[in-house]
Amino acid sequence: MEVADAAKDVCDLIWVIDTRMPEVASMARLLCRLGTVVDVTDLSFDEAAAAIAEARPDGILALADSRIAWTAQVADRLGLRFATPETAGRLTDKHLQRQALRAGGLAVPGFWPVPADDDAAGWEALDREAVFPAVVKPRHSEGSRNTQRVGSLGELRTIVADRAAMFDAAQSALVLEQYIPDRPGREGERFADYVSVESFVSDG
Repeated sequence: MEVADAAKDVCDLIWVIDTRMPEVASMARLLCRLGTVVDVTDLSFDEAAAAIAEARPDGILALADSRIAWTAQVADRLGLRFATPETAGRLTDKHLQRQALRAGGLAVPGFWPVPADDDAAGWEALDREAVFPAVVKPRHSEGSRNTQRVGSLGELRTIVADRAAMFDAAQSALVLEQYIPDRPGREGERFADYVSVESFVSDG
């Protein structure tokens, strides 16, 4: 409703929906009252782009991190301005993202891809290189979900084994990142000494 209200004097809305998502399916009837609805459930990238093209969009936006990579593929086919598929990969894969930041000359904490549970060589390399304490997090996730501090390689191996039993390979992929403690603050100080940048807009 907030999106529809903000857009009413600016543009007409086209809602691109995938009804396999329960929260989206439950809103489909409401969205029809707030603009054009294009259902792309079970469509390939090419099929989805063709269906959306019929509504003649001038721009495209992803409203969830989990839809960035999909939207990049469709935007590329429609010739609409958006992150490229390569950039979308970096935005949604924490390991690729940190590699890109480091390659761009930014100071980043140490980071290492976490090997599969049965990758002996990978674990030996990680044992040589990783610094603890560290933070382990899914490579593909949002909202700091399933992020936790680990104090040792043994503790990390337990986490990896547990996730492998619960998720498929893509969902269980993890990245390990060097833990950055706060600097000692003044007594009673209410805020940490870091800034979290959630998003930025460039060139409109």
